[in-house]
Amino acid sequence: MKRKSVLGIIFLLILGVGAAYYFFGSSPKLTAEETNQFSKEIIKEFNQYFADKQGDQPWYGNLSKSEVTVNQNGEVLLKLSTKDFVKSGDEEKILDAALGFFSESIREKYKVKNVKAQIINPDHKLIEEKSTY
Repeated sequence: MKRKSVLGIIFLLILGVGAAYYFFGSSPKLTAEETNQFSKEIIKEFNQYFADKQGDQPWYGNLSKSEVTVNQNGEVLLKLSTKDFVKSGDEEKILDAALGFFSESIREKYKVKNVKAQIINPDHKLIEEKSTY
């Protein structure tokens, strides 16, 4: 009898911890309206940022033509096409520059948790990818 009550208490504790995590511990999702608004604002800021910096590196202007997607979990996906870049071998620098746009202030402003940048070829095949968490 004692064993059943101990197992019952353990079960209730596990259930309680799971419920608490579900309600309080999981990260809040963006609403559909926030996602749409943040997507538009991030795309605008991202494009303007790299259009303004085009003099620093010739390919910065091409980053302003990237496809930017935001989902409700606060994850951003950047798709950068190789047809926009002159030299191969710059992939690492290009990914770092694209990810570098997402400073702490941008992440807080748009509730960004993770950014993934991908370089794809004209056939939409992945060439290189880099993420931040």
